[in-house]
Amino acid sequence: MLNPDTMRANPVSDVEPAADAYHVFQIRPPGYVHADALTELAECVCFGLRRLGLAVFHREPPAQPARQIVLGAHLLTELGMSGLPATAIIYNSEQIFPGSPWLHSAYLAGLKSHEVWDYSAENVGRLRELGVPNVRHVPLGFVPELARIAPAAEDIDVLFYGCVNDRRKKILDQLEARGLKVMTLSGTYGEERDGAIGRAKVVLCLHYYEAKVFEIVRVAYLLSNEKAVVAEWSAEPAEHSEHSDVREALCAVPYEGLVEACVALARDPARRQALGQRARRIFSLRREEDILAAALAHPISRADSGRRAAADPAASLPQTLQLGSGKDFRPDCFNVDINPAWGPDAVLDITSPTLVGSRIETSRFGIAVLAEESFETAMAHDVLEHLPDLTTAMTNVLRLLKPGGIFDALVPYDLSWGAWQDPTHVRAFNERSWLYYTDWHWYLGWKDARFDLITFEARKSAWGVELQRAGKPLEEILRTPRAVDAMRVRLRKRYLQESERREALRLQPGRREDRPTPAAAPTFISPGR
Repeated sequence: MLNPDTMRANPVSDVEPAADAYHVFQIRPPGYVHADALTELAECVCFGLRRLGLAVFHREPPAQPARQIVLGAHLLTELGMSGLPATAIIYNSEQIFPGSPWLHSAYLAGLKSHEVWDYSAENVGRLRELGVPNVRHVPLGFVPELARIAPAAEDIDVLFYGCVNDRRKKILDQLEARGLKVMTLSGTYGEERDGAIGRAKVVLCLHYYEAKVFEIVRVAYLLSNEKAVVAEWSAEPAEHSEHSDVREALCAVPYEGLVEACVALARDPARRQALGQRARRIFSLRREEDILAAALAHPISRADSGRRAAADPAASLPQTLQLGSGKDFRPDCFNVDINPAWGPDAVLDITSPTLVGSRIETSRFGIAVLAEESFETAMAHDVLEHLPDLTTAMTNVLRLLKPGGIFDALVPYDLSWGAWQDPTHVRAFNERSWLYYTDWHWYLGWKDARFDLITFEARKSAWGVELQRAGKPLEEILRTPRAVDAMRVRLRKRYLQESERREALRLQPGRREDRPTPAAAPTFISPGR
């Protein structure tokens, strides 16, 4: 345990915090790396509050009086706990059960004297039995900003991250004995851990404690990122009722079935992909801003109101947006074109800077609003080469797609006959034409999201097919005039990692990000495990 006399507690402010400003305060004991396990929870709360139009501070100190939402308060000593403002909300993230190492006297006293949020309905019941009067169930929800893990080659069969005890080690050993490549991480967080998640075919979640409270804090981040998760699922009715929706987003099995479930899923890529897609689709219905609005009795009426007002009229729209539909009208798509002669669902200019959020009337769907994050997929076949302002068009597509959404584009190759035979073409493309929408996103001012290039297909001419049959490599075929007619690419939307966000800000002139340090350091309890 750290000596509480050598560290200053968080000072209690005499200034009443603003009603619309919050400081998500993440407790970080010096040298205790496991404090980072709560970072995604803190970010989830931050992004949810911002979607309500509230001022939120997390890594930076508040610029105005703000109400604290404290994560990791179980690490505080009695002195540190006494430094919390009376208005602070303690967000409990730990399992509550008899003998819990986190439920020490200082923490319990703090819970009894503050408003408490808890991610688990089971925990809420147990805290009330312990005399905590003001505790509210605030489960985790979905925020698109956390759908940010970059795609990678899946060379890990099963990933497990967390502390390993005997009941966990038993399963991990059995998986290795079955010939699976298992990676175990402990004390690894942030982008290093995210890199492993991206490489994993299956992520395993199993209980540490016999209390077996479902670890939605851990699982939520995985579901947001479309990962196939095998999770231990107990037979307790409370768990089934509280997480009945999430149950369908997982491969949920009892402890005895974990090994077989991991083996089967690791060997079935089609099933993994379907499970991951279903996971995000189901979990995305749990909107974090809705959960926080209820917890704070806050009306959804600020920045989120525009998105929400837009989302409701657009609820009946198809999930595929077809740009430049022309004569290829598709009944299962929302068809837009700049030329009304083709009879699209909506006459729109995809290069308009005011496109996102615009309100339109359609014959098939009535009034609709093109809100951010409205579509699962967007397609533009033989369209982008006609657009004078491609940067704005690509920005609009990025904003209109949901996280993980796919943009399917077919364009003429720059060495083809067709690249310049059409006088309305203003550009042609090659394999490097997508760099600014992916790795160099910062150049376009994209500070929140980007595209990842998922697939690249070169559609060869008859001459190109002959070269391929003659054994010429693709690199040489691409460099041969008239050998490739067109390119088809699939781009996937992803929100930025923190390092990407910092780099995007740093590389924009006059918009460098400062990294201030907190003004005061609280005192901590060193955990037992």
